Amino acid sequence: ITWIVLEKACRFFAENRELPIGQISVNMACQQLLDLRFEERLRKLCSKYKVGPEKLRIEITERTMVEDPQRVREIMMNLGEMGIRFYLDDFGIGYSNLAMMLEMPFETVKLDSSLIANITKGERKCHTVKLLVELLHNSGLIVVAEGIEEEKKRAGKYLGMILKKMNRSFSEGYYAHMAAAWLVAECFCCFPATTNCFLKTCQLDDVT
Repeated sequence: ITWIVLEKACRFFAENRELPIGQISVNMACQQLLDLRFEERLRKLCSKYKVGPEKLRIEITERTMVEDPQRVREIMMNLGEMGIRFYLDDFGIGYSNLAMMLEMPFETVKLDSSLIANITKGERKCHTVKLLVELLHNSGLIVVAEGIEEEKKRAGKYLGMILKKMNRSFSEGYYAHMAAAWLVAECFCCFPATTNCFLKTCQLDDVT
């Protein structure tokens, strides 16, 4: 399924170059990322549709990262030279550690929604997440807070404490934007279930 989605994404870019879309991110399963043919297939796909690799973002989970850290890092470095960037998805659910994550050339770290949910449960948990966000920022990483589905979560006291005036912080969730139906229909028509996952990312410069 991942390769079908990747091809549809590349075809969509090729057929809609006039649209102001910067990048499309695609979740990559462990077995596909570690496939020995992965890099070659991805290069051929970009060439086929004349899509700049910098248009693609690949999301992998902590579980994928710990499967074979050395091989994963090698793949990320090779594709990074092409212009492809990587997101670490669902960070904070316990499969990896900070040291391993910081060794990988990620552009963006997406904090799992369970971490964001904990922000509302008291200052101690809030400050723990705040320190984590600051560490990631200081390491040159973009941070995305997942699971911002309601206005009260985005503008809540503790989330505001963490993200207010912090550049390179973003949120992802239905509060930022409902699924972009026109793009889902055009790009992922074979997979209606993905409509719940295709969410706009919104910068949190104005958190109060």
